[in-house]
Amino acid sequence: MNLLTLTSRMLVLGFVCIVGMAQATPVVYSGKMGTTPVVIELDVHLDGRVESRYFVASERVTHHINGQRSKQGQLTLNIDVDALESDDEADAKPANSPVITLRPADNNGWQGEWRQGQGTPLAVNLSQMVPIATAGLSPFMQSLYQLSPYDYLLRATAEPVMVKQGVVNGYNVEWWQEPNAKLSMFQLTSGYPAERLAALNAALRESFWRTVMAAAQCEHSDDKVKISLLSEKMISYVVSGDRSCGGAHGYMEVSPHILRVSDASWLTLSDLMWVDESPVPDASAIPDDYLQETLPTWLAAQFARLYPEQTAATDDESEDACDYSSSEVWANAPWSLTSKGIYFQTMTPNLTSQCKGSGWEILPWDIVKQHPGRLKDLPLP
Repeated sequence: MNLLTLTSRMLVLGFVCIVGMAQATPVVYSGKMGTTPVVIELDVHLDGRVESRYFVASERVTHHINGQRSKQGQLTLNIDVDALESDDEADAKPANSPVITLRPADNNGWQGEWRQGQGTPLAVNLSQMVPIATAGLSPFMQSLYQLSPYDYLLRATAEPVMVKQGVVNGYNVEWWQEPNAKLSMFQLTSGYPAERLAALNAALRESFWRTVMAAAQCEHSDDKVKISLLSEKMISYVVSGDRSCGGAHGYMEVSPHILRVSDASWLTLSDLMWVDESPVPDASAIPDDYLQETLPTWLAAQFARLYPEQTAATDDESEDACDYSSSEVWANAPWSLTSKGIYFQTMTPNLTSQCKGSGWEILPWDIVKQHPGRLKDLPLP
């Protein structure tokens, strides 16, 4: 599976909804497929496309199957997303793929059948799940339920546990891990006022679950969290790991996360630094030529001046060497905050690893401050 297919699959796995008509929020159903308890989440789009995912209680493994809604309101789910090997959905309709047909039932439920190949069809009966009381849940499980009721039900037996404690930059932290995931996320236990501490930890828990759910889409992932900065004003950490998602080649994914302490909001690079004409546009309106040409070309010039020896070095033996004079290297560089400045993690062109000898690519704070971003009053280290 190529990266384009992976991206498409990630979109398919987004949170979903239904009650026979397109809605704005997901609706989760429980019931039986034959005699087997099942939980299913569905999304009916305005154009009739239907996306769904389901698991049986005994396995707790998500299956994805998409389809169409007829004008009469019947759902036919016959596209086995898990079998996708290319961008052509026709490849996901082999003769032995499962087919689920559903028609509206009483109390916003569904009934129909599940069949596969020439096997005996199984009756399907689904009732809409009622909201659960979350007051007795742990903070991690409350966060997961608020984010996705389906994923809460899927992972209800896998409560995160604390695996270690430590001190980072003078701040006490705890590391928590979901039993089925290799990823651990930190929670802050000191160093910030109580209200801010609660808001920051809530944001960290939500980020943890989003990462866990994204990693679960791949056959293999080995994500790790590294804290790069804990300070009075900002928190920065990076989630990175090797991914293998069904394609011939794996790749390395590096995802930086930056929190503003004052309101537990997520920051973008343009909030902190801008190297083009003012005013700084909204994050969603930044032109591609700024991200692909203006900023990376500026970074290449800055790093060539600051680190002439490192930027001149090349790995002649590598078929995927990093050319630090190229804007492409800097356009693809994930960034994070450190006590010394903004670190731009250079990656090889095929995104399989970090550039050889990387670790020096820090833009000092005194230079960053000369090019203030959208939040001009934001205190920088």
